[in-house]
Amino acid sequence: RDCQLSSWSHWSTCSTPCGVSGFESSSRYKKVTDQCGGYCPSTLRKTRACSVELSCRNGGRLNHDGTCSCADGYSGKCCEVKSDGGGSRVSVTVIVGGVFGGGSG
Repeated sequence: RDCQLSSWSHWSTCSTPCGVSGFESSSRYKKVTDQCGGYCPSTLRKTRACSVELSCRNGGRLNHDGTCSCADGYSGKCCEVKSDGGGSRVSVTVIVGGVFGGGSG
């Protein structure tokens, strides 16, 4: 008896959001296994090339290796993140011992 396969799944998300082409895949599984010499295709997974966006964002430059060199003020794989010049900073003042403000006394 031949095997029975599921339908192909939807294509996955492209592996590369920018730069050079990435890949996406689709798969299926055996719903019923083959028996007594029955036929069953060996291909349960297939891939294809894809590209969501081939350019770097916000003035970034595409390098020969497919990565982005981001313009000043931007970061991230596709230069999609606006940088604030060094990350978030929080200023905290700690007063230890005594009274703040120096009241009269």
